[in-house]
Amino acid sequence: MARAQRAQTARVLLESTGLPVGDVVFASGFGSVRQFNDTIRQLYGTTPTALRARAGSSTPGVIALRLPYRPPMDVAFMLAALGAEAVPGMSAYVDGVYRRSLVLPYGTGVVTLSDAPAHVACELRLDDLRDLQAAVGRCRRLLDLDADQQAIDHRLGPLAAAAPGRRVPGTVDAAELLARELLGPERLAELVARYGKPLAAPAGGVTRTFPRAEVLAELGIETDPEQAAGLPERAAAVIRMRALRDPDVVLPGVSGADRWRPWRSYAMQHLEGAQVVEALDEVRVQAL
Repeated sequence: MARAQRAQTARVLLESTGLPVGDVVFASGFGSVRQFNDTIRQLYGTTPTALRARAGSSTPGVIALRLPYRPPMDVAFMLAALGAEAVPGMSAYVDGVYRRSLVLPYGTGVVTLSDAPAHVACELRLDDLRDLQAAVGRCRRLLDLDADQQAIDHRLGPLAAAAPGRRVPGTVDAAELLARELLGPERLAELVARYGKPLAAPAGGVTRTFPRAEVLAELGIETDPEQAAGLPERAAAVIRMRALRDPDVVLPGVSGADRWRPWRSYAMQHLEGAQVVEALDEVRVQAL
């Protein structure tokens, strides 16, 4: 499975970017060029050169990917929901496009996400190509791309009929989400502005990252998502839903939700949809 995952990453890079083959080998996790060549031949019945021949034009420094999902999915609503939470300098939402910084195992990066036919268009700028798989994985969790939405919407019935495909926004960093719930959006923005790491290559208004865990520890801010049980009721529910990926969470104050088990977290997205729109409108007014 690990070899197949590396091969899939390599194939995407060969077909959709202009990265040199040596960089593709390195970025997809292969230990040697020979191992890379043998694996591509065994799994795809062709050579890396033949796959590379399918590559289109690319922007230097940008890895363009297609993030697939099982329909239905309301991508526009998901990006708008994330945009309503944008933190100046760390994330931004403009004209349906969501962009944010990433803190990854080997360095930092910036991801740009937008709606496209039958997939989410993803552009990554990474300090270190070894972070490619980690970045893609975090984007998939952020957008809840692996949900079985047909089964979910069928269970929600009339609640989902008017707006099918609404998924649960995730997070790229559980500590960041917990800090938002503990501190509130204004204090979180102050924390990022003061202690966030500046990006070497800012992009589209994204200039810095969320502070690393050691910085937060020095400030006395505990960000362990496993301690959700000790948080205020709503904060604990949000952490369970978005960071721990519990699909069956009910937000405080919502009654009569048992009929939506085991997908009550998804029902909450429909019940709070109007609040997302209102929050996004406020963000737009502030931007003006």
